[in-house]
Amino acid sequence: MMRSPCNAFVTGSSRLPASMSSNPFQNDGDALADADAHGAQRIASATTVQLVYAATAQMCDRPAPVSAQDARFSLQYCLAAQMLTGAVRLAAFEPDTLARADIRALMPRIAVAEAPDLSAAYPRRRMARLAVRLRDGREIRHAQFVRKGDPEAPLTDGEILRKYEELAGSVLDPEEAGRLKEVILCSGSLPGDIRFAGNPR
Repeated sequence: MMRSPCNAFVTGSSRLPASMSSNPFQNDGDALADADAHGAQRIASATTVQLVYAATAQMCDRPAPVSAQDARFSLQYCLAAQMLTGAVRLAAFEPDTLARADIRALMPRIAVAEAPDLSAAYPRRRMARLAVRLRDGREIRHAQFVRKGDPEAPLTDGEILRKYEELAGSVLDPEEAGRLKEVILCSGSLPGDIRFAGNPR
């Protein structure tokens, strides 16, 4: 729930511009980065990266996405991008990032498999487990039981506003984005016509 002086409320918002189904795994990527200050370099040299997750495996097991839309639903792409760039934001789905050789090289090392215990908890809970084996023999494991942005782990006010500014800024000019933000936060009225800046992506 978002708290503001003007009593705007937001619940159940993802902080990431990818599929909600892939969000637990991007949270896993955050955990790996936090666990190892040199995580990107060592993960890039991993011999195997194995993902184990619940019933949405069929939707997001896309080992070779071609388009940005495919990539948003690819666990392999989203996790590799998270590991190597530190974030899966709008820029992760731009042509230059989609074509990055290091991301594409890591993706085949990411295996997706369904875990029966996680499937049994779906859709009440959407969880994930991640195991990364590095070339030096170490293995990093993480279990993500709640998706960031779900009611059990809500976004902070700052995270909500940063997401708004990123997404609105991609289709609105700064003045229009600022006006709409004020309407959302402080007005009980609908915003009326919105002038897009160029072609919405």
